[in-house]
Amino acid sequence: MAETVNSDKNFFSSLEKLEREILERHTLGEAIRPLLRRYINGIESLHADCDCTVFDNINGRFYPFAWGRTTDEELEQFRAIQFHTDPFDSFRRPGRDKPDSAESDRQLELDFDLFENHLSGTQYRSSISTPIFSSKGKLTGFITGFIKSETDRCDRFLKISIERAARLIQIIMENRRVLSAIVDSKRKLEEYRYAVDQSSMVVITDENGITIDVNENTCRMSGYTREELIGSHTRLNKSGYHPQEYYEELWKTISSGRIWRGEIKNRSREGRFYWVDTTIIPILGRDGTPVRYMAMRSDITEKKQLQHLFSEVSMLTNTGVWEYDLKSHHKRTLFLSPVAYTLFSLTEIQKPTIDSIAKLIEASGRNSFKNALHLCIQDGTPFDIEFQVTIPGRELRWLRCLGQPEIADGEIVRIYGSFQDIDRRKRDEILLREQAQNLIAKNRELEEFAFVASHDLQEPLRMIISFLNQLEKRYAGLLDERGITYLNYATDGAERMRKMILDLLDYSRIGSAADFSEMTDLNQIVRDVQFLLKTTIDESSAIITTEALPALFAPKIQLHQLFFNLISNALKYRKPGIPPRIHIACVEDTGCWGFSVQDNGVGIHPDYHNRVFDLFQRLHAKSYSGTGIGLAICKKIVTVLGGEIWVDSQEDEGTIFYFTLSKQNSLRSEEPDSSGAGDGFHNIT
Repeated sequence: MAETVNSDKNFFSSLEKLEREILERHTLGEAIRPLLRRYINGIESLHADCDCTVFDNINGRFYPFAWGRTTDEELEQFRAIQFHTDPFDSFRRPGRDKPDSAESDRQLELDFDLFENHLSGTQYRSSISTPIFSSKGKLTGFITGFIKSETDRCDRFLKISIERAARLIQIIMENRRVLSAIVDSKRKLEEYRYAVDQSSMVVITDENGITIDVNENTCRMSGYTREELIGSHTRLNKSGYHPQEYYEELWKTISSGRIWRGEIKNRSREGRFYWVDTTIIPILGRDGTPVRYMAMRSDITEKKQLQHLFSEVSMLTNTGVWEYDLKSHHKRTLFLSPVAYTLFSLTEIQKPTIDSIAKLIEASGRNSFKNALHLCIQDGTPFDIEFQVTIPGRELRWLRCLGQPEIADGEIVRIYGSFQDIDRRKRDEILLREQAQNLIAKNRELEEFAFVASHDLQEPLRMIISFLNQLEKRYAGLLDERGITYLNYATDGAERMRKMILDLLDYSRIGSAADFSEMTDLNQIVRDVQFLLKTTIDESSAIITTEALPALFAPKIQLHQLFFNLISNALKYRKPGIPPRIHIACVEDTGCWGFSVQDNGVGIHPDYHNRVFDLFQRLHAKSYSGTGIGLAICKKIVTVLGGEIWVDSQEDEGTIFYFTLSKQNSLRSEEPDSSGAGDGFHNIT
């Protein structure tokens, strides 16, 4: 009997020693699997007739996690041994998570053949299993002892060992959970501190304002080192901008245990001023009085500079800001900036409302303002309106009002916007409108005068030309050589005058209502021009190539005149002895068609590129005939059609005239592009 008692003592002593060793190793951070294997090996050494294993619950299936006499590699062979359902269901009563203590002695039925197949020569007679629960009562696994030979003592000791092993595993698991939670909390605190250090300046002081700790941002912004700041009073950065009452109110707030928020202007060690948005939080002691203060500061220097700039711009542009609160405790309250008060000749004491502002608006604009504000409040429609305001003792003045809704959680919470003094602009607009009307009338008169004058001049000019022709026919034989020369000069001058008058007539007609628009195929226009100029083309052996051109909805006569003038110019200003080569290109660009007419003629000096489109400009008057109106006509046609025209040329290197025409109501020609046009108009410039 004494031997049995000593044996029991030795067993429990060995078991306790083993448990202390496991817990110590766990405290030092050893992984769970080696710990369990060491513990199971210890149990198996105390029970020579049993094998132990721990099963782990993975997504509702149970796998061997640790087996005393197997390595990790050997254990992988047993991954096929799994229980698809909770093997402890039979131990539970309805509504209970843990096995009923009255039934805890029941053995778990296991398929020993599964294990014997993997352990050659090993046969088990029975098994004892104990569940392992988490702190929340969830079954996380179980530990099983497989018995080779059945004896009462073996069963009793093995059962005790298994139950104590289960408790030990639960302790380890709980410690690991708590340790993991501590590590996680510490990590989060470090992340929070890192975030705060990266974004804010942090200063911790004692109850008297003496600095205890600062972060790097505070040192960087203030220009002082950490050693210089710690032990100093926070007034070290005082700028002198705020009155003493400002700081007294601050200290009164935080010394009473309340949080203070505000903006402070500080001065750095180098004398540079900077603004900080500051929150000071009192840290209270057990008696409820502050023992420390923590100040969180953000640099808002740039924001304050922008606010100052905005204020200056508001004053310069006479623009005031307004806000109409709809949801807060200031509901239906109108806030105005200082400039807005000035625009309406109001003071803050008057506490203006929407209605009082509306009464100052002239009658016709009052309804527009109210309706626009109503729509903005109802469905969030922004508005931009102009009206006149009536201010006692002053003339009516024009204001522009902008309004924009602020939406939070799908609800309009406030309307904000601006009032701008546009009185000078509106008066200038009215004056410009009147002047524009006058200019239109003057231009119409000038066009009518040009038409009438040129038309009336044709009749006496026709008579002069007729009498010159009669003089040449009847009296040519009576004139000497000089007389004949003078007669030729007079005839040429009269013809040139007639051509100039006709060109002036054409110029004055451009843009008139008589030039109705129609869908015009530019390919046909170019063919018509070539037909009219066939004699010149054949005589000069000119070669004209054309890419596929679009159809435009525009006055056909003007388009014909445009291409006629450009092509005839290219034929006229050719180099002596060299056949002209003329290429007409077209590319599609955003919103317009781009055209070019290129030749290999005499070219134009860059100094005259802007002058060639002026009336009566003739650059080659001695060598080539003309009136100097053709390119002016081209420019007016292109301008009337909403486009632009310009020239690119060098002397003796040919000329390229570029012009654009609107794509509106245009169609791309179906004719093939014979020259491989570029992808954009700027590619041909």
